[in-house]
Amino acid sequence: MTGGGLPEDIVARFRTLSLERIARVEASWLAFTQGAEDEEAALQMSRDLHNVKGDAQIAGFSEISHLCQKLEDLLEVAATLHYEVPEDFELVVTMAIQFLGLLLRKKDAGTMKGFDLDGFVRQVDEVLHGVKSAPITPRSTGGMRTTGVGKEVATDRISDATRHRLAAAATSAYLEYLRAYRSGARARLRALWNALRDEVIRSQSVMLLPLLQRHQLGGMELARELGKAVLIDVDAAEHRTDARVAEAIDLALVHLVRNSIDHGIEPPDVRRALGKPEEGSIRIAAREADGSIEVAIEDDGAGVDFEAVRRRAVERALIDERAAAAASSERLLELLFRPGFSTRTEVNEVSGRGVGMDAARSALVRVGGSVRVETRQGGGTRFTLSAPVRIRHLAAYRFLAPGGAIALAVTAGWTPETLHPGQVGAGEVIDPLQAIELARSARQSGVTSEPVRDLVIRLRWGFLELHLQAASEPVLVNAERMCPTADDHPVEIVLVDGQEALLVRPEHLAPPVGRRRRRAS
Repeated sequence: MTGGGLPEDIVARFRTLSLERIARVEASWLAFTQGAEDEEAALQMSRDLHNVKGDAQIAGFSEISHLCQKLEDLLEVAATLHYEVPEDFELVVTMAIQFLGLLLRKKDAGTMKGFDLDGFVRQVDEVLHGVKSAPITPRSTGGMRTTGVGKEVATDRISDATRHRLAAAATSAYLEYLRAYRSGARARLRALWNALRDEVIRSQSVMLLPLLQRHQLGGMELARELGKAVLIDVDAAEHRTDARVAEAIDLALVHLVRNSIDHGIEPPDVRRALGKPEEGSIRIAAREADGSIEVAIEDDGAGVDFEAVRRRAVERALIDERAAAAASSERLLELLFRPGFSTRTEVNEVSGRGVGMDAARSALVRVGGSVRVETRQGGGTRFTLSAPVRIRHLAAYRFLAPGGAIALAVTAGWTPETLHPGQVGAGEVIDPLQAIELARSARQSGVTSEPVRDLVIRLRWGFLELHLQAASEPVLVNAERMCPTADDHPVEIVLVDGQEALLVRPEHLAPPVGRRRRRAS
């Protein structure tokens, strides 16, 4: 007997029918978020979810009933927005549906070990509160909304807290996969982990198009203020990039688009005298190649005035006259990025302070990127921003957990030392698998075959020292963060040479059993 004392065949029927209903809910939700809107399908989705909730109450699955109620609240709000919802809202709904499927496949109706369902429900409440307190416009407007002061901001970004919660949920799914011993259960949990992982990875990135469109509109408004006619064309397709990279590109574009309009594009009468169209042209285009995103800003303006650069460089004592006269175009272009350098002799509201180019480069460098410039006298200038699509790597020490079936890692902030068990008191050593509620029978797929030994790894970080049981010596590696959890979460999943490993945070596994050494005063 399970599920509140009901016969097993009734509970089995409840699971089967409910999974069919949730599958229909998921299919309808996906269709709605892709632009479909069917009143009958929406009613059916509501009926299916309501039936699952009611049956769950009868069968004794209180967690399922509670989560169904929260999902009904989410879908009610989504319907009022014609399912054109912000990305964090869409992600929470998708994960709620995934959670329901996982809860329905549980062996019993008890608490799901390792899953912070209460935390996820709180996240749902936060999303609902956010939507109700700050109404949004549909995403069909290009992922933008207008604030009270008339400025546009991107809605494609979700908060760090939301991403950390979703990553923690995905990590819990992976741990459940490791705990499972039946092939069917492992396959289902593996599929769930893959789905949640992909959602989390997607949540860490933002669409570039809305960001570039903001500069398109702002740039044309600036041109009008300066008495210039400029058409700005944007091409970003469906490219996405890490949120931090997007912020760096955003900052760089603020300065480079202004530079093209103020310094590059000539006034209409000058362009007419040069035989150019009175309306200047700026093209902002993004492309992805070899794990990097490139954004090019190209204008058809006057190009860089190398003689003006030489004069200003000499005036600013950045280079002497002889060196300036012999300087190559590459060296002169590099001077444009020097702090405080500007070819303008007077400061206005747009330029002349010499901070724009330096700020643009600094923003990109902070995320591992770069800026390069090409120019033709009278033929325009092209700036190319380049940065990694994702910033997800960190140095770590990888080693095998006790038993050798699980790969573990700790960040390289820890200093490891390998010891034999006899060198440390038994009460001072943490079993990392036990600390994260994994049995020795838990296993990963494809763990590299390594000699399994009985070792202790002493870890030191500042004044903190603790000991972990291990089955191999720690090796310094470059790990890729797939689902970055918060710094106070005990574990996250990383990829090392194509193989998954559990990145543990020893200070959060359990109360430190090692000794805390006071700093010298």
